[in-house]
This record gives sequence, structure tokens and C-alpha cells, in this order.
Amino acid sequence: MKNLILFGLMLFSLQAISQKKAVIEEQEATIDTLTQQNTLLSAELDSIRALNDSLTTSLDAATKSLDFYYNTIKEKVLTHDFDPAALPEIIDSLRTSRDEKISGLSTASESLADSVTMLTTELATLKEAMAALENADADKEKLVAELKQLKELLDSGIFTEEEYEAKKAEIMAKW
Repeated sequence: MKNLILFGLMLFSLQAISQKKAVIEEQEATIDTLTQQNTLLSAELDSIRALNDSLTTSLDAATKSLDFYYNTIKEKVLTHDFDPAALPEIIDSLRTSRDEKISGLSTASESLADSVTMLTTELATLKEAMAALENADADKEKLVAELKQLKELLDSGIFTEEEYEAKKAEIMAKW
């Protein structure tokens, strides 16, 4: 009977050990899963930290740029401190001043454009007159050449004096 009790105890212990082993394996599987999730979360945290560093650098650069523009406007345009909240009104004031100056220049440029148009028209007229004078010179040279040719025909005896005078009058009437 002792053996039977020992055998029963062994079976019971074996069953308890196997149940404990199953619980340990479940716990180890949970630990493995948690370790993997921890690794993924650590990588994601590193990525977020890198992004945070990048954004911090960009913010620092933007802040420096904003300070530069503020100081430039203060020193070069306004020559005294101003409230950055009033910047839209200041810009509108500067824009109005600029527009007034530009409108004055626009009036002057319109009168200059009229002058340029007038000069262009006058230049075209002068070019036409020059072309007419050049044509007149060419026509005179042609008239002189025809009269010389007619005189040569008279001198060579091909034309009589009456024929010469008639042809000469005909040529002169043409021009």
C-alpha cells in the first residue's frame, strides 16, 4: 500500500510539475512577446527622439531667422523698437508709402512712353523721307545716264538734232 501511495504521490507531483511547466512556458512566451514589443517600442522611441531633435533644430533656425528679420526691420526701416503684434499695420503703412511713390513714377513713365511713341513716329517719317531722297538720287542718275546715251547717239550721227530734241523732251517729261 505504501507503494501505491508513493505511486499516487508521484503521479500527483508529476501532474503538478507538468502543470507548473505549462505555466512557466506560458509565462516565458508572454515574456518573449513583451520583450519583442519592448524592442519595437524602443526603436519607435529612438525614431521619435531623432524627429524631435530635427524639429528642435528647425525651430532654432526659424527663431534665428525671425530674430534677424525683426532686427533688420527695426534697424533699417523703423529705427526704433516696435511691437511685433503691430507688424501688419506697419507693413500696410510701408506698402501705402511705396504705392504713392510708384504712382508718381507711373505718371512720369506714361509721359515718357508718350514721348517715345512720338519719337518713334518721327523716326519712321524721317526714314521714309530718306528713302524718297535715295530714290530721287537714283532717278537723277538714271536720267543723267539716259541723256548721256542720247547725246552719244546724236554725236555718233545716229540721231539728227530734231530727233535728239524730241527724245530729250520725252525723257524730261517722264521725270
